Amino acid sequence: MMSAVKMIVLLVIAAAGTFGAVKYLRYYLEKKLEEPVELKHKDPFWYTLFGAVYALSAVGIFFLTQKKHEIFYFAIEYILLTGILFLIAVIDLKAKKVPNKLVIALLAVRGAVMIAQLVHKPKEWKMIVLGSAFGFIIGAFIIFVCILISRGGMGSGDMKLFAAIGLYFGFKGLIPVMMYSLVLSALVSIVLLISRKAKMKSTIAMAPFVYAGTLLYIVFI
Repeated sequence: MMSAVKMIVLLVIAAAGTFGAVKYLRYYLEKKLEEPVELKHKDPFWYTLFGAVYALSAVGIFFLTQKKHEIFYFAIEYILLTGILFLIAVIDLKAKKVPNKLVIALLAVRGAVMIAQLVHKPKEWKMIVLGSAFGFIIGAFIIFVCILISRGGMGSGDMKLFAAIGLYFGFKGLIPVMMYSLVLSALVSIVLLISRKAKMKSTIAMAPFVYAGTLLYIVFI
C-alpha cells in the first residue's frame, strides 16, 4: 500500500512537471529570448513528449530506489533532477542556452534534499555538506578549464550544469556523469561529421548529453 502511494506521488510530480515544463518552454523560447525561437510543434506534441519522458522517469526511478532500498526523498530528488535536466536539454537544443532560473531550480531541489538528509542523519553532516560542496567546485573548475582549452567549444552554461551535477552526486558521482556525457557527445559529433551534417568548427548542445549521462549514472550507481 505504501509503495502504491509513493508511486502515485512520483506520477503527480511528473504530471505537474509536464505542465510546468511546457509552459516554461514556450515562455522562454518565444518571450524571454532577444531573438525568439518559434516552436513548430503545437502544445499537444510537447505535452505528450514531456509527459512520456517524465512518467517513464518516475516509474523507472521508483523501482530503482525501491530495489536499492534508498530513502524516498532520493526518488523525489531524482525525478525533479531528471525532469529539469530534460527541459534544459530541449531548450539548449532549440536556443543553445541554459536558463539560469532552471539551474537555480536544480540547486534549490538539491538544497531541500540536503536539509532532509541532515535532519535524517545529522551525524553525517560533514560528508553530506562537504561532499556536495567539493563536487560543486570541482565540476565548475573542470569545465572552466575545458572552456579555456576549447576556446568556445564549451560555455558557461555547461559549467553551471556540471557544477550542479557535482552538488547532487559529489566528486565520486560527478566523474562518471562527466565521462558518460563527454563520450556520448563525442560519438554523436563523429556521426554528424561523417554524415556531413556538421563541420569541425560546429558547436553542439551539451545539455542533452548531460541529461543522458545523468540517467546512465542513476541506473548504474
